Formats: sequence, structure tokens, C-alpha cells
Amino acid sequence: MKSSSLRLLEEGIENPREYRDMLIHDWFLQSNYADKLEIHILKETKPSELFFHLSDDGELIIRGRSYSVTWINSPAKVREAEFALVSLRFCKFLNRGYALIKVLQDPQNHEFDKLEYT
Repeated sequence: MKSSSLRLLEEGIENPREYRDMLIHDWFLQSNYADKLEIHILKETKPSELFFHLSDDGELIIRGRSYSVTWINSPAKVREAEFALVSLRFCKFLNRGYALIKVLQDPQNHEFDKLEYT
């Protein structure tokens, strides 16, 4: 069985550690990294729906897939917001999903598709 780093190298990702770090922590991904993702979408949601779909261990469950959550804004701040913005990334080479979550500033001036959980 190959390590995830070897699989990433075979797919043309020169620095697997940097790639994983960017998936987990960076809101804006370089296009050469985003192109390697099976899922890379930006959606809006109401905080009440978001927190309802968090598992007990803090992962976001969407359409049967688990996404590790990184909070750009604190969970308390997101809970108080009118809308949250979710960046979903799923990497088939790592067989892992990541969700970066932040408050949607000025929702009246931005239009994003609604996140559907099922």
C-alpha cells in the first residue's frame, strides 16, 4: 500500500506536505492545487444548519462524506452570524475532505449557492 505522499507525488504534486497544509488552512488555493481536487466548492449556509450537521467529533457530514473542519472565525462568531461561508475540498488521493468555515460578511451584497447536506 502506497503512502498518501507517494500518491500525491505520482499525481504531479511536488510538495505533498505543503499541499495538505494548504487544503487544511488556506482559504485561497493555488489553481494547480485546486485542480487536483475532486470537490472544490464555495457555498453559503445558515449557522443553525451547519451546527446541526456537525458530528460529535466535530466533522461536517455532507452527502455521506466527512469533512474535517477548520474555523476561520471562531465557532461562537459563526453561530451568531446570519450566514456562514463554507469552502469544501475533497481530495481523492488522500481520501479526505476538508471544510473551511467563516462568517459571510455583508450577505446582501454576495450571492452564493446554498449548501445542501443531503
